[in-house]
Amino acid sequence: MNRVLVNLYVPLMEKKYNIWIPVNRSIDCIIRGFISGINSLNQIKYDIEKNYPRLYNKENATSYDYNIKVIDTDIRNGTELILF
Repeated sequence: MNRVLVNLYVPLMEKKYNIWIPVNRSIDCIIRGFISGINSLNQIKYDIEKNYPRLYNKENATSYDYNIKVIDTDIRNGTELILF
């Protein structure tokens, strides 16, 4: 399995997304991909330069380190994430 399907909630925009993410990428790369996708889907732009977001696990409030790969975390299919 090289991708997992996660549920992403973005509180600043009050939006939810179901997104496939590759497990061999770093959390930083995943966050940048999320922001790029969110900005292309919405008229409101998420300003990554002003406030670089963190990624959290909704169930246990874990904050993920930017440098760790997804495969080395507890992120699996169906994991609910918060981008804040």
